[in-house]
Amino acid sequence: MTFLHPQYFHALWLLPLLVLLRLWSGRRAGQAADSFVAWRLRELLVAGASPVLMWTIFTLQLLALAGFVAAMAQPRWGEEKRQITETGKNVIIAIDTSRSMLADDVSPSRLLRAKLAAEDILGTLQSHRVGLIAFAGRAYLQAPLTTDHEAVVESIRALDTNTIPHGGTTISEALREALEAFSKTKAGSHGLILFSDGGEEDDDLDAVLKEAREKKLIVLAVGVGTHEGALIPDPDPEHAGDFIRDPATNKPVHTRLEEETLQKIARDTGGRYLRLGSQALNASVVAEVLSTLEAMETGNREEVKPIERFYWPLSLGMVCLMIALLLRPTTSLPRLPPAVAALAFLLVCQPPARAALFGAAGHTPAEALEAYKSQDYELARNLYSRLLSDGPPPASRETLAYGLGAASHQLKDYDRAIDGFSQALESHDQGMQTRAHQGLGATLYDQGVKSLQQQPDLTEKAWTDSLNHFDAATKLSNDRNLVENREFVRKQLAELKRQMEEQKKKNQKGKGDKDKDKEKEGSGDKDQKDGEGDEEGQKDGKKGDQKDGQQQDGDQKDGQKEGKDGKEGKQQQSQQGKDGEDQDGKKAGQTPEGKIQAGEAGKRSEKQAAQAEADAQAAEDKKQDVTGFSRNEARNLLRTYDDQMMVLPKPRRERTVAKDW
Repeated sequence: MTFLHPQYFHALWLLPLLVLLRLWSGRRAGQAADSFVAWRLRELLVAGASPVLMWTIFTLQLLALAGFVAAMAQPRWGEEKRQITETGKNVIIAIDTSRSMLADDVSPSRLLRAKLAAEDILGTLQSHRVGLIAFAGRAYLQAPLTTDHEAVVESIRALDTNTIPHGGTTISEALREALEAFSKTKAGSHGLILFSDGGEEDDDLDAVLKEAREKKLIVLAVGVGTHEGALIPDPDPEHAGDFIRDPATNKPVHTRLEEETLQKIARDTGGRYLRLGSQALNASVVAEVLSTLEAMETGNREEVKPIERFYWPLSLGMVCLMIALLLRPTTSLPRLPPAVAALAFLLVCQPPARAALFGAAGHTPAEALEAYKSQDYELARNLYSRLLSDGPPPASRETLAYGLGAASHQLKDYDRAIDGFSQALESHDQGMQTRAHQGLGATLYDQGVKSLQQQPDLTEKAWTDSLNHFDAATKLSNDRNLVENREFVRKQLAELKRQMEEQKKKNQKGKGDKDKDKEKEGSGDKDQKDGEGDEEGQKDGKKGDQKDGQQQDGDQKDGQKEGKDGKEGKQQQSQQGKDGEDQDGKKAGQTPEGKIQAGEAGKRSEKQAAQAEADAQAAEDKKQDVTGFSRNEARNLLRTYDDQMMVLPKPRRERTVAKDW
């Protein structure tokens, strides 16, 4: 067994002190009686309870006091394990770290003010997954989406103007980096909180905003700075006390808040634009923007909670006190000793008894209800939230949760409203269940209205859930207002589905027309390419014929050359024949060898040309062991690749930043 507040056991030192006071008061009473009445006549003249009964009553009072002290210490014994499914939204905080954020028109500086505001917003995101992007001329993801908010806070505090080495302010880079980070999640919508002093609209912004709308990225743009602006201190230690100067004019740069780009981003993505000055950001506006995001499961965790046993000593103390009151010999109601009364007051002021009776920080549920009736919804939401945080009994918790949901709904904080009504729905009271279903239906409908223009599919889901809750409420109650609200939501949902179906058909029809146009263009290109191929084939044939002709001409020339050599050989042989006749007396003349040789040589050249052509064709068609393709196949593949490369878009060139601050 453990105790949450063991320090309260020091109050038990009062018990021996009270015993001593009881002995001292009994002795003084005996001395006073001896001074008035003789000892042998005391029993006859002095009436009163017996000392044994009085000490019994006193002992029971001491035990009651000890029980109250033990209850104040809040004993705990045993553990209760629960599986909790955590849900959250994906939110990335992007902070401009360009040198213009060093301007001090917003105290202490734009960058430091943005970092403080980012930490404040981070404290309200609770279980949401949060990431961090730093951007200037380029953008980099400093912290991926995580539920470890302490790590994100450390990354925010580490940001400075040296975080990004590229100067300037390119907001489109931050948007693109956020889209890349969100592409790895399964959520249907995402939130980006962008802190910047603005900048010139770059060429890629429109394309990035179009992609952001397609991927349902909602941007809360926060402008940091003033319209009057200020000079930018130079962070270089060598130029201490100086300001950043324009290289073109060598004059100090005067920077102002440029809101146009930030307003355009917020408007095109369905978000909001806020300006950060000396005051903190409006938390209700931030909550309203983030409430339109789609939540997703971030994981399951096991919660181990100790079981409270305070009611054991409290019950013992109450029983002892009641017995002591019944044993008193007089019929008049006794007064509690001052020490017992003081400790009883402390008891009811301690949790969880304090939460049930007086609420957090001395507030009561009646005060929260009064704040709601007086339309001070912010105060009512805070009071209900504090009362719930102290762990009231289940019956009180459900009523407080309903109040929290109602106040949050009035403030358009739809996420907290849904949480509050969902807790109230756990009640066993049919009336409370009906009101909780009605509250959930109204909240979900209003949440869908907010996302109707930018995210109609989320609106369809929200209105479907709203209709289901109104159906459940009408089953529990036949109230006329519930029936009318249910019918209204049903008609709105049916109309939305009809419009979405018509839009879907139009998109499919437009896509089909585009596909047909592409097919026609593709067939025309194919015919053109086939014609070009035929022309190329004809050219290749002509070239081949020319080559064959040249080869034949070469063979004829070789034959003529060989024939000429044959004639010379004939003359030599004739001369040798004559010499032979003179020497041997015989005729040595022969058939003209040159002609015979020339004819045979010509015949061999034609055969060799045909064989060479056949060998070349076989070599062209033979598949290579390394590539697995023949030369002709490889040539065709390369030609196809070249045709495809001609229609590919050129890579985007790096854009230079006009301003380096």
